[in-house]
Amino acid sequence: MNCGFEDCKVLSDILKNHLANLDWENVFREFYQKRKENVDAIADLAQDNFIEMRDKVADPNFLFQKSVEQILMRSFSDTYLSRYQLVSFSNIDYAAAKNIGILEDQILRELCQNLAKPEDVDLKKAQFLIETKLKPNLQKAFGANKWI
Repeated sequence: MNCGFEDCKVLSDILKNHLANLDWENVFREFYQKRKENVDAIADLAQDNFIEMRDKVADPNFLFQKSVEQILMRSFSDTYLSRYQLVSFSNIDYAAAKNIGILEDQILRELCQNLAKPEDVDLKKAQFLIETKLKPNLQKAFGANKWI
């Protein structure tokens, strides 16, 4: 639904810029150029979510990583935003949310290696990974705005 609302906003903005010379071919070409990457990304994210809900919610490794992610979200609430938070509660591009989610998956896999319990996650290592890998991408995605 949010993606549909964004489509409406982008199309409205394009139409405002073309009022003097309304050429529908140009309007839809520009709309396609502006939305294609993000529409593809939200389709990929929806497919990933379907697979996650279908296949992974009973997988102990997946649940373990999600437990670690919850710890990161609590411990680093200013700099760790889950893919779900990015897609559902922010205005960043879906393509950026998808790419940041891939980085988060890499960080979680690294933090979970040889970890016996989620509570034992190395928060210093997590902070380093978040600061060096995740935060620059969040800053780029959000621009001058503070997250959420």
